[in-house]
Amino acid sequence: MRRENLHAERRAAAAWGEHTPSPDGGTGGETRVAFMNASFLVGPGELAPRMSSASLVHEAVSAAAAAAAPPSSTGSAAEEPAGAVGGASPQAPVRVLDLGCGCGALVVSALLCLGPRAVGVGLDIEASALAWARRNADDLGVSDRLELVCADFGQLHTRRVREELPEEGFNAILCNPPYLGDRVKRGRTTGEEDRALYAGADGLRAYESIARSLALARPPLLSPRGILVMQLPGACGERRRARIASIFTEQGFTPRMADPCERGIVRCLLISNGRRKVEAEAERSGGG
Repeated sequence: MRRENLHAERRAAAAWGEHTPSPDGGTGGETRVAFMNASFLVGPGELAPRMSSASLVHEAVSAAAAAAAPPSSTGSAAEEPAGAVGGASPQAPVRVLDLGCGCGALVVSALLCLGPRAVGVGLDIEASALAWARRNADDLGVSDRLELVCADFGQLHTRRVREELPEEGFNAILCNPPYLGDRVKRGRTTGEEDRALYAGADGLRAYESIARSLALARPPLLSPRGILVMQLPGACGERRRARIASIFTEQGFTPRMADPCERGIVRCLLISNGRRKVEAEAERSGGG
């Protein structure tokens, strides 16, 4: 079993390198990277967004729009009110949270896809990464819709962090976590790269930390119909996907695999509140 896990981690490490875009050099050590029809600045030592993460953004956008839509909505997109996003009320904001946002490419791309009624929060433990996220948000015209929080995604349940986030929770939370095991480290890495890529001996520590912290957060960070979208390791086998899903099941959530991408790869895990949590939240909000 340990040998199988190590082989899976090595495949994930190889896939990570394969899907890293080639950046254009900047004048101050930064690089400029194209991602989802936009251009992002990435600071020295920060990780560039990968093309494979486009699936993560698309899943989060679909989930956010669906979660923000009125529960009784059955009309087609052509029948929706002007200004609505995927059936969402034109008055209701669509809220998105990016855990470990780095340079902000994922959350900014989500806001651009969802349109002007979407608001987002980018959370990262590195203040330097958030500075680049702010610059990218400014450059791409979404700075007025994006808040940035410097915090560890394993501390979402703590009072300090929870009070910095909207009480209503989020329609979608997305995360491309570190998922490589320490055993597959290649050469010397910076502290930023270590935190962004490696997650303990088996590469599962970030999934475990996020699942536990979200389960403890009060009020819940996921809205009753919200979805957490977690990126899965590249070249991730069925057994490892099942192990990652079980981490969230053990914390009371309901995970399911996203549909495979055009290359036939399952890139994302979609996680919803467990049935009891949804019913309890509905009762607290007077929804029956």
